[in-house]
Amino acid sequence: MPALLDRSGPAPPAPGRLAGAPDLVVVGGVPGAGKTTVLARVAARRDGVRVVDPEGHRARFAATLGRVLPYRAYRPLVHTLHAVTVVGLVAAGPRALRARALVVHEPATRPRRNALVVRLARARGWRPALVYVDAARAQALAGQHSRGRVLDPQSFDGHWERWSEQRDRYVSADRRGAGVDGWDRVRVVRREDAEARLRALLAGR
Repeated sequence: MPALLDRSGPAPPAPGRLAGAPDLVVVGGVPGAGKTTVLARVAARRDGVRVVDPEGHRARFAATLGRVLPYRAYRPLVHTLHAVTVVGLVAAGPRALRARALVVHEPATRPRRNALVVRLARARGWRPALVYVDAARAQALAGQHSRGRVLDPQSFDGHWERWSEQRDRYVSADRRGAGVDGWDRVRVVRREDAEARLRALLAGR
């Protein structure tokens, strides 16, 4: 995929993979949980981790289409381009990645979509992990308002209900230090701890 589709820009030369660390991390959470904030901080350090977030697509479209259209009108295009970017990178496999790890933004509330991502990742030789930002409902809604992009209530309810159905299983896996649903590792993190726990996971801890 062209580098311009990746908000982190051109990836740095590939350093050695860290033993015991995942090389593909999906950062999930309901809309407004704080995923983009965490990923922006990780991307800013440029320490051999490639970050892919739909915010880069949104900002580019907003610079042109945003003058005449509300975000909801081109949101599907942003999400489609992000999905195509992620699938392309995962399908290319870890050997094609010029970085020690790939970290991607994904709500991760849809079990079937999660299963497809994990299946593709394993088929292509990745060591996949899931970090889920577990924000309270009010916190996530406030996050949407603060960024000025509020999801349709019905859509948000769907994300929330699907996450609520999976949460206990993922929290249990995190406490046991085990994987679940095909992920090698699962971390359920609070917004305030998300960056530190993501960095620890990427360091193999």
